[in-house]
Amino acid sequence: MASTAETHFLQFAIQWASLALLYYDYALTFPREVRYIWRGKKRVILVILYVLCRYALLANVLYLLAISHHLGDDETCDVVYKVVGAVSVLGRAAIIFTMLIRAYVVCAKNRIILFSLLAIALTCFILDILHVPGLQCEAPDPMKIVTPLLSIMVCVFEFLVTTITVFQSVLILRQFGSFPVSMNRETLSYLVAEQGILYFTLISIFTIGGTVLNFRAPAAFFQRLLNAITLPLSGMLTARFILRLRAYYTMSPEWARNHPISVCAKGC
Repeated sequence: MASTAETHFLQFAIQWASLALLYYDYALTFPREVRYIWRGKKRVILVILYVLCRYALLANVLYLLAISHHLGDDETCDVVYKVVGAVSVLGRAAIIFTMLIRAYVVCAKNRIILFSLLAIALTCFILDILHVPGLQCEAPDPMKIVTPLLSIMVCVFEFLVTTITVFQSVLILRQFGSFPVSMNRETLSYLVAEQGILYFTLISIFTIGGTVLNFRAPAAFFQRLLNAITLPLSGMLTARFILRLRAYYTMSPEWARNHPISVCAKGC
């Protein structure tokens, strides 16, 4: 078992690493955010989704201040953790909604796929809400069954969405295989496949790891060890996808916007 000092060091190291990654990425993408989110014609839904996906820029700072007791005692830390948890529910909802709509549009608005994934998404959302009241900075979660179930359902949802979107995007690209690769890379299907593979490759490591820790880790801290990275990283990658999507419809050639391979050119 790790000592208290070692545990605290690991906790703060992960929090600082998470903040460094989030703010470094935000600094890199800020010019594109101003250009594609705040200037020109605004899509209200995309703006809301983008802001919610960036929730960790504030939430992780609040949590770091709370566990370092800069905001008060242990009771205050628990209150702040619950507030951060409530905000993270909105962040996760934005991520799930973005992935759900992406799969729906790429699959030619197939309602069977939509409602199947929506059922899993709603389950994730409800479980996420249920686990917030039990959040505590030090003590174990009293609702032990909720957090593991949430981890499992998120893994299932991410796997299904990624498999469906990447598979469908590859099928569409193969239908137009006679076009040069350079032209295919300008299409929405290529963008969706690329981002889907990138997201799943990175995030699946943390979501699966977090699920294993929920069942195998001996203490509450170790069960939550990857929380500071997993959901914020998911939000960061989803926010980047939204920026790429906005840039696509602003900057891509006329061929890419009008070609049938870009299945949601009028809907995004």
